[in-house]
Amino acid sequence: MNSKLSNYHSSLHDLMILAVIFIIVSVITGFLVTYFLAAKYSLFERGAYGIAIGLGLQTWLVYLFSLIWKLQFICIYFSIALSLLFCILFFIINRSDIKLKILYEATDIKKDFLLNKTSYFAHIAVFAFFTVIFCRLFYRTIIWKETGIYVGLSNNYGDLPLHLAYITSFAWGDNVPPLDPVFAGKKLTYPILSDFLSAIFLKSGLNFRNILFIPGFLLTISFYGILYYFTYRITKKRLAATLSTFIFFLSGGFGFYYFFQDLANTSGSLWEFLSNLPQNYTKIPPLNYHWITPLTCLNVPQRSFLFGFPFTMLIFLFLYTGIQKKQWKEFLFAGVVAGALPFFHTHSFLAMLMVTIPLGIIYWDWRKWFLFFFRLLYSHFRRYGIFPVMSTVNVSLNFNSDGWRGMKISCGSGSKTRAYSGFL
Repeated sequence: MNSKLSNYHSSLHDLMILAVIFIIVSVITGFLVTYFLAAKYSLFERGAYGIAIGLGLQTWLVYLFSLIWKLQFICIYFSIALSLLFCILFFIINRSDIKLKILYEATDIKKDFLLNKTSYFAHIAVFAFFTVIFCRLFYRTIIWKETGIYVGLSNNYGDLPLHLAYITSFAWGDNVPPLDPVFAGKKLTYPILSDFLSAIFLKSGLNFRNILFIPGFLLTISFYGILYYFTYRITKKRLAATLSTFIFFLSGGFGFYYFFQDLANTSGSLWEFLSNLPQNYTKIPPLNYHWITPLTCLNVPQRSFLFGFPFTMLIFLFLYTGIQKKQWKEFLFAGVVAGALPFFHTHSFLAMLMVTIPLGIIYWDWRKWFLFFFRLLYSHFRRYGIFPVMSTVNVSLNFNSDGWRGMKISCGSGSKTRAYSGFL
């Protein structure tokens, strides 16, 4: 019995090592891919971009192999092997050039740090502040207790069961190509690659808390860096770049008025108050006050936003840089990311089109924009060879005077009814 238990823990340890290797190889691959771009980027920028690009690329590779073998270890091994082969060949072919670029970028950071020490320390403090928040939030995505399973955020009650159904169906149910776990026999049209990444980690031996925590934490850290550098490239001001992170991540109406009001009336310390907030300041029902924050209502519960936010911001950043620096490689790279976006988050894809189409008209250069839109449309139409066009879905809503609404969804021969609280 003891030997079997020891073998079980040993195999579990080996699988966890596989997950660590998967993450490291993904980030390194994404970091190196940024050197195909033509404009000048700092090492910090490449690191932030590389996390999102590398994890997205690696997830996509595993999914493609899973179309042949389902989600098995061989798919993860092959994707890691291909990425390692790319890294080795890239170093061999561009060894001297990459070495010089990395040394130059490191020297540039050192010089900039010596000239702006106060600014760097301030940003390190801000980054540490948000890192703690991200870690705290995503680590409480799911909470296991003897009495049951709990969530750290009330907004996650409805979303988490669906995402867990997707994740477990990929990892344990051989659900590739994916069928909808809710509507039996219907092809899944949800952008599933964010959940597929968690399924890879589940297959690699991580527990449910970590398969939700690790992708959320890493991709939100990546998005923080992308948002910061996007704002910095536009404004050329570090203060504006830092403020943009506060404005985005801490947005959610004017609940801060009641926050400071409660803080002024508290008898305990600041830490005690922050550790035990008396109410949710983005949702105060007695005041009919309903706002959302991206972190608690989008990043954590709606998991497709984990890739949607950083990829969309990357597209805007590459297009802005391509327009300013007149670099065609940035347009092509933005088109590749945009073409992959529907697999990760469809809403972000639609929002991105609303920005890029007018942008292409305003800053017209048909050769560069052809590279962007051709690559985007080619990838998008290729999408339907793997993800079929959405099936017909009928939705009916019923409201009454109390603000309750019932929703009935019909898909094919099946239907599902839900009732939940809402407001107009």
